[in-house]
Amino acid sequence: MELPKRKSPRAEWYDYAGGTYFVTVVTHNRQNYFGSITNGAISLSALGKCLNDELKNIHQHYRYATLLNHVVMPNHFHAIIYIEEDLLPKSLKSMPEVAKATSTLEKAHLSKSWLSTVVGGLKSHITRIANNHGITFSWQRRFHDHIIRWSADYNLISNYIDNNVENWDIDCFNG
Repeated sequence: MELPKRKSPRAEWYDYAGGTYFVTVVTHNRQNYFGSITNGAISLSALGKCLNDELKNIHQHYRYATLLNHVVMPNHFHAIIYIEEDLLPKSLKSMPEVAKATSTLEKAHLSKSWLSTVVGGLKSHITRIANNHGITFSWQRRFHDHIIRWSADYNLISNYIDNNVENWDIDCFNG
């Protein structure tokens, strides 16, 4: 029996070749693997510290990706990631199929989602670290992204990230 194809959660009208994105990635069943929050302050676990360090160093692994803001919470993280289109690997950008694409949707289907590459690589790395240390760990399958197109949008999201720890008691991911 063939399973139905899953609909991609990425915006079909956007090619994800470059831009600024707000990303939320949650652990499986919202398990608190990354630490705890007490009295409005976060105490990161060893795995949470690894995740925090990997986020800060994302540009070392993906030269086209820059972390603009982030927060590691007990069971998820939020990040604003900028993908610099001019720094994307030339091999894909110069592929004849992508160059001939006549629409943004066609280009998106032909080219790899660079944001998904970054997030997938990060999730994979943290999972490997957990497994190497005997920690039973997993992520939710997908991640949420929001394309940031205006400075007001960026400012609201950045403020949300900056205040996320203090707002843990009312956070939708707490519980």
